[in-house]
Amino acid sequence: MEIIERYLQAVGYWLPKNQRSDILAELSEDIRSEVDAREAEIGCKMNDDELAAVLKHRGSPFLVAQRYLPERHLIGPVLFPIYILVLKVYALVFIAPWLLLWLTETISFPAYRADHPIEKLQGLWLGSMYMFALTTLGFAIVERFKIGFGSWENWDPRRLPRRSDTNRIARSSTLFDFAAGFAFLLWLLIVLKFRTEFTFSGIRITLAPEWRYIVVALLVSAAVTIALSAANWFRPWWTKPRAGIRLANDAVGSALFCLFLKSAIVERIVAPNLTDEKALILAHGLNEWMATLMPIFVIFGVGIVALDARRILRLLKPKT
Repeated sequence: MEIIERYLQAVGYWLPKNQRSDILAELSEDIRSEVDAREAEIGCKMNDDELAAVLKHRGSPFLVAQRYLPERHLIGPVLFPIYILVLKVYALVFIAPWLLLWLTETISFPAYRADHPIEKLQGLWLGSMYMFALTTLGFAIVERFKIGFGSWENWDPRRLPRRSDTNRIARSSTLFDFAAGFAFLLWLLIVLKFRTEFTFSGIRITLAPEWRYIVVALLVSAAVTIALSAANWFRPWWTKPRAGIRLANDAVGSALFCLFLKSAIVERIVAPNLTDEKALILAHGLNEWMATLMPIFVIFGVGIVALDARRILRLLKPKT
């Protein structure tokens, strides 16, 4: 009865997390009781077409989910989940990146901090208010005049998406991780090696001796990525040990890159027609520029580690 599981999954998408398990358990029991009664009546198992007819009679997953939600006034229970989803998408694609950029500039650039950065949030505030007002007005109009409500009944249970397995690893993702890790490993071994001096078009850049330790650590991280990708290719689902290794590797890799940006790694620059004094200023400027980028990569690193931690928490959660 995979079609029933797909139906329940579709209903659950629109339910609040704190009530989802109980509601789906109740709905599942109700559907299976109806199916058992029908099968007892006809004396044989129902096929997918017959099961689809039962589910279609119950209504689309979206509308069924709304029956378990509290009544709304301005925006009714049918449209309210979509309304909240639109606001969340707006916050994710507009407000969050804007705040991230503002925070990075405020932390990294003294000139920006001196230029009244709080006042620069006014544009974000006004834009968000306009967006909220227009979105609410639009959904209220659709609710008032029931625009497009009839189309939600024209659905086919057999076209519901397959049951998702959040612990399964896509082969494309594994292949990308393997290729990226292998290319990075070759770049470290063939191009960077363990050198501390690099020459580009007559310009020689000397890095601090600590660079060698960073290269060794990056080599280990790349090797772990390759080994983990190989294991994921043959067993394409997350386990707690492999998810833990991924979390540790991403945390170490992110920390190493941030350390690289902050460690004033450029020791000396030699170039034609460049005096020692100007070379020292240029090296210092490069180190400062990399240091100003560090807060951005700290935020990205924290985000990656948070996703890894979420994966582990999902694996630790008891299966229902």
